Amino acid sequence: METRLAAILAADIVGYSRLMGADAIGTLSALKKMRAELFGPTIASYHGNLVKSMGDGWLVEFSSAADAVNCALRLQEGLTDHQIIKLRVGVHIGDIMHEDEDIFGDGVNIAARLQEMSNPGEVAISDFTFSSLDGTLRPAFTDAGEQMFKNIARPVRVWLRERAESDLAAGELTHTEHNQNIGFPQLVVIPIDTSDTRAEVIELAAAVTSDLATYLGSPVWLSSRVSQQFGKSNYCVSAILRARGERLRLEIQLNNMDGQKVWTGKFDGELENCFDWQDKTVEEVTSSIIGQLLDAEKLKLSAKTSKQMTAEECLFYGMLHFADIDVNALSVALKYYDLAIRKKPSLGLAYSMAVNGLHLAISLGLTERVAEYLPKMNDWMVQINRLVTQRSPEAALIVLSSYLSQGDPIKFRQDIEDLLRRMPFNEQVLYLVGWGYIFLGEPQTAIECLSKCERISRFSMSNAVVVAGLAVANIQAGRNQAAVKYAQLVCTKVPWYVAGYRALAAAHAHLGRQDEAALAIEKVLELTPEDSVSNTRQRSRYVDNEATRRYLDGLRLAGLPE
Repeated sequence: METRLAAILAADIVGYSRLMGADAIGTLSALKKMRAELFGPTIASYHGNLVKSMGDGWLVEFSSAADAVNCALRLQEGLTDHQIIKLRVGVHIGDIMHEDEDIFGDGVNIAARLQEMSNPGEVAISDFTFSSLDGTLRPAFTDAGEQMFKNIARPVRVWLRERAESDLAAGELTHTEHNQNIGFPQLVVIPIDTSDTRAEVIELAAAVTSDLATYLGSPVWLSSRVSQQFGKSNYCVSAILRARGERLRLEIQLNNMDGQKVWTGKFDGELENCFDWQDKTVEEVTSSIIGQLLDAEKLKLSAKTSKQMTAEECLFYGMLHFADIDVNALSVALKYYDLAIRKKPSLGLAYSMAVNGLHLAISLGLTERVAEYLPKMNDWMVQINRLVTQRSPEAALIVLSSYLSQGDPIKFRQDIEDLLRRMPFNEQVLYLVGWGYIFLGEPQTAIECLSKCERISRFSMSNAVVVAGLAVANIQAGRNQAAVKYAQLVCTKVPWYVAGYRALAAAHAHLGRQDEAALAIEKVLELTPEDSVSNTRQRSRYVDNEATRRYLDGLRLAGLPE
């Protein structure tokens, strides 16, 4: 019998017998919905293999501990406010054996014991699993000490992700409800249907569903969710995955809020290359849908003057402009954010978007373009502190602004670790924390944060910032060829984004390509004539260590004035 090492996720529904006894029909309906909208897409997205289903629980096999833990946290996050279904989850890496479509071994036994010891909504993992995690996930867990488990000879050190409190205070709105009140478009992704009975095709349909919801949920101005139900207030994406032998065809369409078809697509592939096909297809579909939505929503708002717009519409219109790849996007977006604030001083998201835009402009050396808004920064920060909650992503802006104004690296590191503990999957948190680790001169953790963010932010307005961060962090880590790749990607996609040219110059200089480095510096000074090594260091409060010096020395070698 073959034995191999694997990461095993064990999940159990809390009080299943009691739920069935109280309301069998309602429980089964909720369970079926949860499997279709959350459980199936999530495990497929993280390449999990469902090896055993017990009615009230599951065993899922993963080749990667990070995938297993990411999946576990996503499942619990998705069930935070569920009225019926609560899970206990355990994850362990260990030897397993397959026999008769079942699995056995210490990997399974310890995962099951970890699941049993966890409380509803929690994730318990073994020390071996914890040691395999990256810097984006480790802060999410606390040390629960060594535990003795039944039929396990040695004690197991346990790390616990305690039940995530709901992000909602009394009377506070969910993200989706909040966006509905502002008037942002809502998008429902219906689980992709397939008539094929093969497990690999069913898993592929679930994985594409999850990826679409993730990518389509990255724009701040759009809320996306997987659901079998949608109403007249939603855009809707529906699809069928057909398979004939090895051939695949995804037929997909976007309907507007009136139920009218506004876009359709057909994407062919081969089952043998399904992972590459999945990535390529999801990116093409997402790009097409976001383009359609941007055009439709801009058309609606462009018919109004700024005086006719509500505060919420001004905010939304600014966000739509911010999504444009254009050097004037920041100043236009800030104009509408400021207008939204003046029309409705209690609109918290307008302040955070405005401050985020100003931080970006400052980091790029584009302060002259947004100079009229700089005197408002302090007041906007005061309002953010007053209006946002601790579990809101906007808390990351408060942490970053505090560091840039006060420069306390010890407190900053503590604050960003706390952000990761509370919101390890939030795009805004990941990219701001990733840049924070760059400022602290800790490139490996920065790369871990930004790489995770890059996957979910591919179609977000922050993507160029994320990729530029990956370029700088790779220079700090001495991986100059990788830095060139990321920097070139930024410069091609966003030609006015000076951070990409800075990174390109420093990386080329370290590689001894002085001509290429000089051309990049020439572009830097064309975009920001007053730029210098000292300005770069001071405006972001880079900590003086080897990693920081490597980046700044690259800029000096490339010819940036001191």
